[in-house]
Parts: sequence; structure tokens; C-alpha cells
Amino acid sequence: MAFEGITELHASVIYFVVAIVIGVGYALASICARFGRRGVAAKYLNHGTILELIWTVTPALVLVAVAFPSFRLLYLMDEVVSPALTIKVLGHQWY
Repeated sequence: MAFEGITELHASVIYFVVAIVIGVGYALASICARFGRRGVAAKYLNHGTILELIWTVTPALVLVAVAFPSFRLLYLMDEVVSPALTIKVLGHQWY
């Protein structure tokens, strides 16, 4: 059960990762192609409140979208109903 949940979580998170990589790659390539020759990219990116809001809120929403399923899976994996074997370990540091 836990392995299936981890596999499903990985499959859903990889879509976010691929979308982010494609989006950032496209933005980087388009900015380099548009402003690379003229060197005027900084003129258009001053005081972009909307742009700063977008690149602050979007990663936060992606992290929340990834965090909730992973926390759910973490707490589901933590339940131990009846263990078949219990091991007691005693360790000493510098002993």
C-alpha cells in the first residue's frame, strides 16, 4: 500500500516538475532571443509589481499542492497496526 502511494505521488509531482522546467526554459529562451541582441532587458523589468507577485505566489502554490499529498502519505505510512517483529537497539557514542 505504501509503495503504491509513493509511486502515485511521484507520478503526480513529476508533472509539476516537467511543467516548471518547460516553462522556465521557454521563458529563458524567449528573453535571450528577444533582448539578447539589443541588451535592453533591464529597462522593461524595473518595478514589475505584477511580475514579482507572480513569481512569489506561483512557487508557494506549487509547494502547497505538493505538500498536502506528501503529508497525507507520510501519516498513512506511519501507522503500525501489528508489527510482526520488534527490534530493540541500544547505541553508545564514542564507546
